[in-house]
Amino acid sequence: MNTYLSLASFPGISHLNAINLGCIAVKECHLKEHGFDDVLLDHVQICPQNSEVFDLDMAGYFVESFPNIQFRLHANVRVDFKRFILDVSDFDWNDDNFNYWKTLASISKLLKAKVYTLHAGHFKDQLSHQQLFKKIKQIEDLFECDVGIEGHYPLLNNQSKQMFYLSTWDEYRELFEYSDCKYVIDLSHFNIIAHKTGCYDLELLRQMMEHPRCLEIHVSSNDGTKDSHKKLKNKYWWYPVLKSTKTTAIIFSEGNHLDCFSKAELQKNNEYF
Repeated sequence: MNTYLSLASFPGISHLNAINLGCIAVKECHLKEHGFDDVLLDHVQICPQNSEVFDLDMAGYFVESFPNIQFRLHANVRVDFKRFILDVSDFDWNDDNFNYWKTLASISKLLKAKVYTLHAGHFKDQLSHQQLFKKIKQIEDLFECDVGIEGHYPLLNNQSKQMFYLSTWDEYRELFEYSDCKYVIDLSHFNIIAHKTGCYDLELLRQMMEHPRCLEIHVSSNDGTKDSHKKLKNKYWWYPVLKSTKTTAIIFSEGNHLDCFSKAELQKNNEYF
């Protein structure tokens, strides 16, 4: 089972440096996640973990320079000097931040992306789950491609008030059974849910991953307390379920792979590009 490159694997550096490191790592380092086959470059996810701005000019450069890669945006990629942290729950046609969404959609179209994915977002008292799901359809209208919602996980500080949408097994089941929204399965998020609740709903996870509405699956490692995006070093409880599914979703490797390179190699790449 192959995975595909996410630029989140090289956090804290520019998108241009990250894609060049990714190409080198795939070609020379045999970049892998534990339990999976090679990380491939057919699909590449552009992420907010990278520094600097990914604007229309940079998108055009990516398309011209890497014609064999199908790029797609993920979440609140920085497209201007001002950083926006906007999720599904924040989307509003009449909001002052709507120019950000329009710019993001323009970049996605320039990339000829077939998919855009983003997080559900912070909980708002006045916004029901069904209203949240309707926002996904509105974002699809703007981006003119499939849009998938990615859920969250509970915080481990015993807060009584829910912080994020889609952070429990029941909410994921509602997304799956009572909406027609497309979605993302981030298995590192489910690891936190399982760690917090002691519940491992393998059948729901299997059904969600096998369904054609599942656009992406994200894999990385954490200790069950926070989303640390570490590289996989062992097979998690969800691994047999994923391995046995007949999913059509693209599996993105989101673990930190900077350790493929020495500090000298990273510095040289930064100076060259």
